[in-house]
Amino acid sequence: MKYNIKDFEKVADGKVSVEDMSEFYGVSRTAFILAMNRSGYYLNKTKIKIISPYTTKIVYSYHSCALELKVSEQTIRNALKGKRVKLFEELGIKLEVMRK
Repeated sequence: MKYNIKDFEKVADGKVSVEDMSEFYGVSRTAFILAMNRSGYYLNKTKIKIISPYTTKIVYSYHSCALELKVSEQTIRNALKGKRVKLFEELGIKLEVMRK
């Protein structure tokens, strides 16, 4: 079945419910969510915003954030919990968790 990418964006942004779109396409809720996931649109995936003095970037997992900053995943988790990370303070890097 061919899905429209704009419909995935609407559901991911919360403008339309999954049930409405699955009814529109005539498929089950699970089938529509799996199609969204295959296309790279996720409903509950954590987004992390990396704010540095020079650029701002959004990544979609702890692992990719750790690779981007070249630190361990545990360091990322600690920074997001509010613990002090000396390296981030020196470089002026801030991390924020973005939800919908």
